[in-house]
Amino acid sequence: EATAAAQVRPDSAETAGRAQRLESAQPREAPSLSALDATARAAVVRAAKTTKLLITTKAGTFSVAVYQPPAVLQPARRPLLLMLHGFPDLPEPSFAPLSARMVAAGYTVAVPHMRGYESPTVQAGCTRREYFGCDLGLDVLELVA
Repeated sequence: EATAAAQVRPDSAETAGRAQRLESAQPREAPSLSALDATARAAVVRAAKTTKLLITTKAGTFSVAVYQPPAVLQPARRPLLLMLHGFPDLPEPSFAPLSARMVAAGYTVAVPHMRGYESPTVQAGCTRREYFGCDLGLDVLELVA
């Protein structure tokens, strides 16, 4: 559920709360993507849905790309895979091929722009000290809470 300190603002449509934004996640019975042949899996990857979200936490607002298989092959909840980019990489070019493979394997993939990387408000007012690992780790915990 969204709180005043941590609200979800999708770029295009309303969502029902923090838990639902990233966590269309827990496994449930559904058509198995791994049972499809390579051609069918490639079609699933091409049809995968990408949603860009803006997620506000105590630290600021983060841009997160969420990749999911098409609705016809997607159960209500699927395993969530969170991919965190290194520095100075950006998530899109770094994780695009792996995200596609993980979607084809049946995962929902969430790829946030870490602190200071195209995150609308997190970089404003951050000092160099606020880019230490513990701060980045707290950002991740806030994103998936």
